[in-house]
Amino acid sequence: MEKITDKDKFIEKSKESLLRILESFEKLPILKVSDFSPENTVIVNVDLINGFCREGNLSSELVAKIIPYAVKVNDYFKEYHKIFFVDKHTKTSAEFNSYVEHCIENTSESEIVDELQLFVDENSTICFKNSVNGFLCEDYSKWLENNMDKTNIIVLGDVTDICVLNYCLTQKTFF
Repeated sequence: MEKITDKDKFIEKSKESLLRILESFEKLPILKVSDFSPENTVIVNVDLINGFCREGNLSSELVAKIIPYAVKVNDYFKEYHKIFFVDKHTKTSAEFNSYVEHCIENTSESEIVDELQLFVDENSTICFKNSVNGFLCEDYSKWLENNMDKTNIIVLGDVTDICVLNYCLTQKTFF
């Protein structure tokens, strides 16, 4: 008779859990882009700036490759309100205790990439952030207070494991 180990039990339980997760995905409603209206939807762009895409200590060619997709999303939703979170730090930012210096104010690192500049207009809000969580920006708080009718938030951006994640989790918790 084959001996069943704790490792075997763990693997079996993991398989069962994954199957339940997959089954729950199949039950999720299908969202259609056409269901999102400009009245109740906002497009949030997180850190699509030079300091992560083109230059500086935290820039990456891999991150820059998402720019054309961000342009397509913003163009598709061209009539919708857009928010641009822009990382912008002072030289003494507390964030530099955890991360290398980046996106210093008054440098080109803290500018929205050129390809997205055409979407920065009277129908957009720029929120400069000095932390990994754009939700905490004063400009965003003011915008949100006046736009509680926005029930759909489409988020795109880079540094998904830090800045996008922090914003999304806080926004979800807020709602």
